Amino acid sequence: IKPAIISTTSTNMNSTGATLNAAISANGFETGAWFEYGTNDAYGTTTTIQTLPPTATNTAISEVLTSLTAGQTYHFRGVASNTNGVTFGADQSFTTGFPPPTVFTGAASPVTTNSATISGTVSPNSRPSGYWVEYGSGTNLTSSTRQVAADNAETYTSFSYTAPNNTGGSGLGAYVGYVTNSSASRGTRVLVTTNSGSGTANRMLSGAKSFGLTSGTSTTRGTQSGYRTISQPRPFGTFSFALRCDVDNTKGFTGLNLKAQSGTSFGAGELISVGMTPLSGGVGGNNGLLVTDAGGPRMIDFGVESRGAIFDASLDFDTLTGSYTLRITRRADAASVATTREVQGLLRLYGPTTSATAFGFLNSNNSGASNQNLIFDNISFVGGAAAGDGTSDVAVSQALAGLSPNTLYAYRVAVSSPAGLSYGATKSFVTGTDLTIQKNGIGPFTPGGSTTFTLAVSNAGSIASTGLVTVTEQPPAGLLITSMSGAGWAFNPGNLTCTTTNMLAAGGSYPPITVQSTLATNATGRLTNTASLSGGGDAISTNNTATQVFAVSPPFDGIEAWRQTHFGSPANSGPAADAAAPAGDGMANLLKYAMGLVPTNVAARVELPALTNHGTTLSIIFRRARDPQDITMMVEAADGVVGSWTNIWTSTTNAFAGGTNAFSLETVPDPVPINSAPNGQRYLRLKVTRP
Repeated sequence: IKPAIISTTSTNMNSTGATLNAAISANGFETGAWFEYGTNDAYGTTTTIQTLPPTATNTAISEVLTSLTAGQTYHFRGVASNTNGVTFGADQSFTTGFPPPTVFTGAASPVTTNSATISGTVSPNSRPSGYWVEYGSGTNLTSSTRQVAADNAETYTSFSYTAPNNTGGSGLGAYVGYVTNSSASRGTRVLVTTNSGSGTANRMLSGAKSFGLTSGTSTTRGTQSGYRTISQPRPFGTFSFALRCDVDNTKGFTGLNLKAQSGTSFGAGELISVGMTPLSGGVGGNNGLLVTDAGGPRMIDFGVESRGAIFDASLDFDTLTGSYTLRITRRADAASVATTREVQGLLRLYGPTTSATAFGFLNSNNSGASNQNLIFDNISFVGGAAAGDGTSDVAVSQALAGLSPNTLYAYRVAVSSPAGLSYGATKSFVTGTDLTIQKNGIGPFTPGGSTTFTLAVSNAGSIASTGLVTVTEQPPAGLLITSMSGAGWAFNPGNLTCTTTNMLAAGGSYPPITVQSTLATNATGRLTNTASLSGGGDAISTNNTATQVFAVSPPFDGIEAWRQTHFGSPANSGPAADAAAPAGDGMANLLKYAMGLVPTNVAARVELPALTNHGTTLSIIFRRARDPQDITMMVEAADGVVGSWTNIWTSTTNAFAGGTNAFSLETVPDPVPINSAPNGQRYLRLKVTRP
C-alpha cells in the first residue's frame, strides 16, 4: 500500500519564510516524506527527505522555508514514497508578507521660535505607506501631525442636517444632505436609541446612540443620502466605521463611501463604496457586503444571512498609488460567529492631486412600501502623508507650527503600512538659543604640578545668542586657576570669569577657552572641577554646567620624577626607558640618571667615566649624583672581557661624599695590581641597577 497524505498546511508566514506541515501515514512500510514548492504548480524545489517508520500513522512532519521573496505566492504539496509507490498531496499555496516600512528621523531645519520643519526618509518596502511626526516638549511625544477625526454619535440629542444637531466629534465638518424631503413617509434622519422610530429602536451599533437614515414607507421612491467632510483632507490613512443594513431584497443600495469631493451627489468623487444591495448580475444579495472600486463591484460573501448584522470595517487607503486594504468583521450574532474578511484593490480615483475629503452615505428605497434603514457609527479617520509603495527611500518632511518659544522639543518620524508600524530615532531641537559647555582637562594631575583645562561653548539651539555670555570657573580646594584665555574672551581674575558679547550663530561654537591651573602640593584624592555658563539669551539650563572629576596622582619621586621632568611622562617606555639613549651618545638613561646628567643632551667628554693607571694600580673615576636613592652604582673588575666580574665597590656601602653638591667624583682603585693578574691585564666597569 502506498503511503497516505492526510493533510497539508502552511503556517508562520512572514516576509521571507513560512513553515510547511503535513500529516503522513506510512501504511506498514518505511516511508520517505518531503515537500515540493515553487512560485507555480510546477514547484521546482524539494526539501530534505524525512524517514518515517512503517508504523507511522497520521504522523506530522514540517519544514521551515527561509530566504523567500516578499509578497510572492508560493505553491507547495506534500510527497510521500515507499516501495509500493509515490503519493502526491493536493496543491496548496500561500503568500509571503512584506516587511514593515523602515524610517529614519532627520534633522529639524529650519527652526524658529514657534515653528520647525522635520525631515526624514521612509522606505515603504512595497506596501502603501503613510508617515507623520510625533513631538512634544521635553522628552514627551504627546503631539502628532497624524490627523485624527472621529465621531461616535454619543453627544447628539437628535440627528439632522441643520445646526445644532448636524455636527459633533472632532476633525469633521457638518452633516449635509444631498436629498431632503419634508414628507416623513419618504424617510428622514434619526438618532438611533432605545426608543427611536421607523423601526430603529434598540438597533444601536455601539453605546447608547448611533446615526440612522430611514428611506420611507410610501409607495413613492424614498432615498436619503448625504455626506460629511473631513476637516483636513488626507492622501493616506485609515477610515473606520460600523455599519448595519436593515434592508430587504427589493430595495436599492444602502451603505457608505469614501470620497475625493463633496457637494454634488453620493457617487461624485467616489473612491470606494461599501454596502448592501439587491442581487443583480451575480453580485449583491443578503449574505455579505458589496464593494465597488476601480475594478467594479465585487461581493464580500460571509456565507450567511447578513441583513441586520453589524459589520466593523477598517479601510487602509493611499490616494497617491490607489492601493487599499479593506478588512470587514461581521460581529457574532445568533446566526454566526465573528468572521473577518479582507480584500485589496485599487481606488476608483487616485494620483498626486487626489485626497480623501469626505465620506458619504446612501439609503435607497427604490420601490417604497416598507422601511429600509441604514445605521452607522464609530466614524474615525486616522491619516498621514503618503509615501507611496516603492522599494526605495523617499525623502519626507512635515512642518510643525504653534510651538512655544525657548522650549526643548523631542521628535521622531513614524510610518505605517498594512505590514506594520515603525518609528525613527527620537531627536530634539530648541525653539530658541541653547548654549552648551564642555570641559576637558589635560594631566598630569600631580601635587604641585601644572594642569590645563579647555572649555568649549556651542549653540545647539535654533536662534543666535544675544548679549553678554559669561563662563565661570569653580575650582575645588587644592586647585588654583592662574589664567583663562581665548580669542574674543575677556578674563576677570577676581571672579574667575571669561565674558564675551559676540553673537554666536545657531550651530556655531565660540573659540575655546584655555584654563591654566596649578595643584597644591598637598592635594590628594579625587577632585571635581566645574565650569558654568550663563546669559546670551540661553533657553535651556540643563546643559550649562561642565565638570571633570580627576584623581590626584601620588607625587613622583626618584627616577619617575626625573623622567617626568625630562620626558613629560613617568613611564619606563619609549625614549624614557632605562635602556634608551635618546641623545644618541650611547649612554643609557639609567646611567645618566645615576650620574646626574640630562638624558636628552650628549654627554661631554669630561662627564664620561674615565680610567687612570698609577703604577701598577688601575682606577676608575666617575660622577655620582647626590639625589638618586632608588638605584645602586657598582664598580666591577675582571681579568678579561670575557669571564667573571667581581664587585669591588658599591654605593650602598659607600656614603655620598659630596656634601650639598649635586654630584661628586668617585675614584675607585682596583685592589689587584696589574702585574699580579694572570695574563697581565685588568678591566674595570661601572654598572647601575635599580629594583
